[in-house]
Amino acid sequence: MLELPPPTEAQVSIIKKTYKEKLGIELPSGVAFEVASLSAELDVFLNAPIDDPLTAGSIEELRRIYEQDYHKPLDEVEAGDVGRGLRAVVKWQEEIRLSRAIRAILIEHKPFEPSKEDEEKVATLFDTAFRIRLRPEHLRRALNAIVHTYWLEEGFDGRIGDCLDSLIRYYDKKPRQKNIGNLQHEHEAVREMVEELGGLLQRSNYA
Repeated sequence: MLELPPPTEAQVSIIKKTYKEKLGIELPSGVAFEVASLSAELDVFLNAPIDDPLTAGSIEELRRIYEQDYHKPLDEVEAGDVGRGLRAVVKWQEEIRLSRAIRAILIEHKPFEPSKEDEEKVATLFDTAFRIRLRPEHLRRALNAIVHTYWLEEGFDGRIGDCLDSLIRYYDKKPRQKNIGNLQHEHEAVREMVEELGGLLQRSNYA
């Protein structure tokens, strides 16, 4: 975690206004402060250059670590190449980590009112995948879990109905091994969660 100045009151107000207008999310001031802090850290990595030359101290430290871990020398040119590669990886990993952390907070405060169509698709999904007919209270919980997983992986712009359609097609074709194909990354994460929930229900002899 970077050591950055705490967000100002004005920055916190901007965060509250932005998410209220964009996503209909009402953030308490303390939560908005946390989101503003994470957003400031994310901005650092988003704007961080990866092609700037490394300092002599950074190269020397990288060579020392490399030789200690891999028991072979690393010359200065190689260290520069490796360092730039590592910098790009760290930048990418931190952008993902911070974006997910922000979304995880927003999910807890984002209102969600499922449509009848979405509820019907979840019922079809569990019936197709596991031959399980969900009771209304469990259907709502399953839909909430699916939505939260989808939002965490993909953000708030996608349509949950498209994800459910994709999963229903996947499980419909799976028993016949007929052109199952690959799910999109965010759909794969939802599938793993659905598999876990479906397996839990099957082990409990859900009926």
